[in-house]
Amino acid sequence: MRVPACAILGLFSVACADNTESGLQPTAAESCGRAPAPTSIDPRAGTWQLVVPEHAANELGRAPRVADLVDACESFVSLSHSVGRGGKEQSNGPSELLTSAHGETWTPHSFGIDNAFRDIARGAGKWVAVGHGTSSPGAIAVADSLDQAAWREVFRSDGFYFNSVAYGANTFVAVSNTGIATSRDGEQWRWAEVPGPAQYFDVAFGDGHFVVAGVGATLSSTDGQSWREMSCEDDAMCQPPRPPPAACAPGAACPDADQTQAESADHLALQVVRHAGHKFYAFGASGELESSDALTFRRTTQRADAAIGGVLVRMLPSPNEIDAGAQISVSEDDGSTWFALPYERVETVDCRAAPCVALPLGILAFRAD
Repeated sequence: MRVPACAILGLFSVACADNTESGLQPTAAESCGRAPAPTSIDPRAGTWQLVVPEHAANELGRAPRVADLVDACESFVSLSHSVGRGGKEQSNGPSELLTSAHGETWTPHSFGIDNAFRDIARGAGKWVAVGHGTSSPGAIAVADSLDQAAWREVFRSDGFYFNSVAYGANTFVAVSNTGIATSRDGEQWRWAEVPGPAQYFDVAFGDGHFVVAGVGATLSSTDGQSWREMSCEDDAMCQPPRPPPAACAPGAACPDADQTQAESADHLALQVVRHAGHKFYAFGASGELESSDALTFRRTTQRADAAIGGVLVRMLPSPNEIDAGAQISVSEDDGSTWFALPYERVETVDCRAAPCVALPLGILAFRAD
């Protein structure tokens, strides 16, 4: 007899849907008691509600990152960490982790170490957190469970801190300002070979591909080990930045230093990459890109933060920018036409009664009229 994942791995005591008699296997969300996401919704024929997790240590920190991890019934995970003055990360600032099965009640979990974690992922029966280390610029820590977890550092970088981690294709991929580290089990890590030197800010997995965005680098991989450079319609967004001009020889034509600096600044922009609606979106200050094949990026006027019920959703980047008149942008799955809709800021949502989706700053629920 097959026991549903949430009965043996879940953090929360939730009822599992039993579809065995009908011959249908429950989806990950259904096995955790979550309302199944409809295949299609009319985004105007209902009410959108947003709940933003309240972090005790977030008064000095950034907006929390929320992940949707229903594979083992840890349905939503929110991570917050402190930043110092000027927005710089504290090397040993506190990090706080909250989990919620249905978006109603959030349970805090202690890391037990002073690492300032920036991102978290789950896979291979492990929790993996990446960020600043206590005794090294960057570190990766692992826990077998969040229930009285004992986190331990398993990998240290001799360069800068780790920025992001993702799990897919039976592999963890963690990106840092100096390279890409990979692991099958979360315990043993190694540096991957990459096409060239770059700074890597974010990684996402979807539809069998990893995509990494950074300074002058957009890479993709199907296994986390072999990486290839992605191409762009506008190569200025993908290619490595030009080095600063050398001192001009007497009488030689000297390039415009200001122009060179401005062109190189474009490459600082690709700091975020997400997967939604079978597309990858990489974006930042200099523009937004999308890719449907993990091979080629093209310029786009809109990006998506998540997908639910056949529509794409985009929200403001920070809860500080949310007010009573805030709106979300939604689009059909192809992202060709977007329109704005209002939503309610609420303290809790019940994802057993309404389909929910994780956004970078909270959980969005849709209640049909």
